[in-house]
Amino acid sequence: MILAAFQKAQQLPISEQQLALINLIGALFLVAGMTVYARLFRRVGENGGRVRTDHLQLPDLLITILLIAGLTLLALLAFISIANGAGEAVSPKREMTVERIISGSMFLFIPAAGICTLFAARRVSLKEALGLGRVQAGKIPFIASGLILALFPVLLIVNVMMMKFFPAYADPQELVKVYKTAVDEGRFKIIGAIIFSATVMAPLAEEFLFRGYFYPVLKRLIGPFPSAFFVSILFGAVHGNLLTLPSLVLLAFALTLAYEWSGSLLVPIFMHAVFNGSNLLLMWAASRYGIDL
Repeated sequence: MILAAFQKAQQLPISEQQLALINLIGALFLVAGMTVYARLFRRVGENGGRVRTDHLQLPDLLITILLIAGLTLLALLAFISIANGAGEAVSPKREMTVERIISGSMFLFIPAAGICTLFAARRVSLKEALGLGRVQAGKIPFIASGLILALFPVLLIVNVMMMKFFPAYADPQELVKVYKTAVDEGRFKIIGAIIFSATVMAPLAEEFLFRGYFYPVLKRLIGPFPSAFFVSILFGAVHGNLLTLPSLVLLAFALTLAYEWSGSLLVPIFMHAVFNGSNLLLMWAASRYGIDL
């Protein structure tokens, strides 16, 4: 993962002066990032946010409860397997192919397609419901990149602390292992499939479900911040990795704040894509320079 690289910065060919400069820049980014998200938090708290909920009805609440129950069950099974050390024994390894990677990414598109069909039957405009036209398209990549950059120092600190205090859970996700192996071996089809899955398919499906659907449904029921916390915890849990759970929960909460602040789901979608793409880019660079992440 991108954050894990900084714990091993001593492997890089840099001097003590350069490392001190990096630490200073990091501290400045930390203060700036915390300031940015504190302001977003305050604005959402004062103005109530811009995420619409008026298009949602009782069927949406029932669907949300069913989907959340299913995802929660899958997350619990994954964590039980990790706790018991049974992951390898229960599911023998199969070779990761392009087809398996893409089909795995399609998992969340099935309920997403069903929800879109329900909206179409009720003549709910996705553009209006998700605020797709609220922010100029040309500004979205810059806004998303800036917000991820502002969040990065906080995610770094959280991740390093987890690696320090819970090293037993430092095993990366299976897809991360596959990507590292593919980079080392020059398997470009696998690399391309993972990049497409992580930067296009996952952001679209996960943001639509978690931020675009679960969050506004629960927001209408229990309010913005309680629903944001709940959906963020669920988002982190479904990724099935104890080490990255806190940082993913924090990332998810930041994505929700960005959605409420901007009113457009495209902002968290691009933030998600930038975050995943940065992870993959750093892992590729680490492989080139022989750093073991």
